[in-house]
Amino acid sequence: MDRMTRRTVWMVGLALAAGCGGGGGGGGGTPAPPAPTVPGAPPGLVGIPGNATIALSWGAVSGANFYNVYYDDDAAYPPWDPTPNATEGAPPINNPTNTLTLTGLTNGTTYYCAVTAVNSIGESSLSTVILATPDVPPPAPTGVSATAGSASIQVTWSAVTGAASYNVYYDDDASTPWDPSPFAAQGGPPVQGITGTSYLLTGLTPGTAYTLAVSAVKPIGEGALSSTVTATPTGTADDTYEQNDSFSTAAFLSSGTYTSLQCNDDDYYQISLAAGDGMQVTINFTNASGNLDLAVLDPSQATVGTSVSTTANSESVTFNNSVTGNYRVRVYQGTAGVANSYSMTIIRFRSDEGWESNSIFGSIPGWTSGGSTAWTITSADKNTGTYSAQSGAIADSQTSFLELTVANPTGTIGFFYKVDSASGDQIRFLIDSVAQTFPGATSGTVPWTWVTFSVTTSGAHTYRWEYVKDASGSAGLDRAWVDDIDLPSGLTITEGFESGTMTVPLPWTTGGNVVSSGNPNWTITTLSVMTGTYAVRSGTPTPTNSGVSTNQNSYIQLIQNCRAGNITFAYRVDSEAGWDFLQFSIDGVQQGSWSGAVAWTTATYAVSAGSHTFRWNYFKDTLFDNGADAAWIDDIQIPRQ
Repeated sequence: MDRMTRRTVWMVGLALAAGCGGGGGGGGGTPAPPAPTVPGAPPGLVGIPGNATIALSWGAVSGANFYNVYYDDDAAYPPWDPTPNATEGAPPINNPTNTLTLTGLTNGTTYYCAVTAVNSIGESSLSTVILATPDVPPPAPTGVSATAGSASIQVTWSAVTGAASYNVYYDDDASTPWDPSPFAAQGGPPVQGITGTSYLLTGLTPGTAYTLAVSAVKPIGEGALSSTVTATPTGTADDTYEQNDSFSTAAFLSSGTYTSLQCNDDDYYQISLAAGDGMQVTINFTNASGNLDLAVLDPSQATVGTSVSTTANSESVTFNNSVTGNYRVRVYQGTAGVANSYSMTIIRFRSDEGWESNSIFGSIPGWTSGGSTAWTITSADKNTGTYSAQSGAIADSQTSFLELTVANPTGTIGFFYKVDSASGDQIRFLIDSVAQTFPGATSGTVPWTWVTFSVTTSGAHTYRWEYVKDASGSAGLDRAWVDDIDLPSGLTITEGFESGTMTVPLPWTTGGNVVSSGNPNWTITTLSVMTGTYAVRSGTPTPTNSGVSTNQNSYIQLIQNCRAGNITFAYRVDSEAGWDFLQFSIDGVQQGSWSGAVAWTTATYAVSAGSHTFRWNYFKDTLFDNGADAAWIDDIQIPRQ
């Protein structure tokens, strides 16, 4: 119906309503059954790519007569117009069941897929739009060769057409190097994600024969293993990890403590870190036997930290990185020409909270602070970065606490802490009101120290840091500090806007397109909430009956790095039904749309691993308004990485 027809219908409806008298109703009849409605959008759409095929399946919709399956290979923009039944690509396929395999597709081409449910009343809105790329696994690489070096083997192979990367398998068990399953190595996991056609294996045992093979990988999966080759590294070892005396021959290590190391020359080690990971490296030695120094280099060989004391018996470097890749630890002779033995401890952590937003609300919703005096943010003393959290100034027999409530699975929580206090004043850490036992000192003079505690149950947890003073006495700065908190992986954050602001703790943006006196920005409200005290409400477009002819919108948006999981949120709408909508999208692909009078309702959508843009948009057409002419959002749960 065009806008003029719609206006005419509206005016006729008003006239009829004004002219109709109120007739008496009949008594005692059987209530009419509820009118049938359009079905809901099919849930849980999954697409499994194959050779020129995509196998689709989705949740059955009650009352659906059949389903329409849409697919399109145009990746330049969303595959369908906003009108639910209009596709930019081929016409939809009418399908009687909730499974369908698309055939005759082009391998290597990405397809957008979605489905709708249809009954006698009409067609539902689109399901979640998914992407799938038909293909065939790559063939096994050919031309594989292995050249032995000093404690190393250089593996090379011929390129495989269409391969995105390669995996290198190696094992010192020459009889059965891999299980019958073609991709399971008995000798440990393969080296994965190699983008070239050669790879240098280092840190191998001189004089030991290794069996090697290579596989190619496409987005659809891994291909078969190549034929095996063998090689035996040469050289003599100063210690377990020789030869590792250059950036390119650095031995791979992970978190832990390594002993009986020997520095006869430069020793290099490499640790794989993702962006946002932190690392602390400490070496211990006897300075009288020959001084050692320490440096950490990023993947481009730039130095990111050094420790070069001439008198200490240890060196330590702590940092947070911003670039994913293999970082190198270099141990070298501070006393030239003098070898020395040493041990090395590597602590790898992810700084889920380092207060780099310069706010006590941090970067994770759920922080509170209080007691006699609240904790504050400081730049005067920190473990890494610019800021840390510092306990409040308190008197004898008082407590200053910092607390976080968040959901996570079982695992380990770790953090760095520091104390400068009298012997009776101390830092305490509690999980769900249960005090934890620190492995080291908690009072007196404690430098920045890493500590971990087990989280034995999944779900919501309350983590609490307390600085507690006893009945008398003070010393030092009379404070405790916390920095670089590493929460158990699989963190679920909940944004209920309970900070009373849209600027902390998450980096929200808001705006849109309104005209005249309207305001596009979403705002904090206490007048309608799902839970708690606050929610957010859409902006205020110009009243549409004023004759303004421009479609208007008001959006709120958030970008987050996620793990695979689900995003869940509560929404409410009070708008002109069928014309003004709350729309939710992920990375520009619309997931849901709601209109009319919708009470607080919870919605859930799948999220893949990686960075995503989540947007809630209140959209108005060119005519009329109804109700509050607004939408609300609350209690957003995000599976953050």
